[in-house]
Amino acid sequence: MRRLRWNASCHGWIAKTDNGVSIFVSEETYEKRLRAYLESKGMQLKTWEGIMRLAEEAWERQCEVTRLFQADLDYWLNCQDPGVKVIQQSQKEQGKG
Repeated sequence: MRRLRWNASCHGWIAKTDNGVSIFVSEETYEKRLRAYLESKGMQLKTWEGIMRLAEEAWERQCEVTRLFQADLDYWLNCQDPGVKVIQQSQKEQGKG
């Protein structure tokens, strides 16, 4: 597939069509047009770091909520799911640990 490619030596984007026509797009024009294109698709231009930071924050929030879920022992004690077993130890066994 033919497409624009970054060319660092000319600080712009370059492509060649199948019929030998060359296209040059300046860095500034490319950024402006890319932003507009992404906005037309309901997206915003973000850096890799920006996207990864948002993903990491979402992961950390999920981990924290998961820890709260795991720590809610009352929930598990009262859960009626057949996959949850609550075993009452005898008084003698409780004193051993």
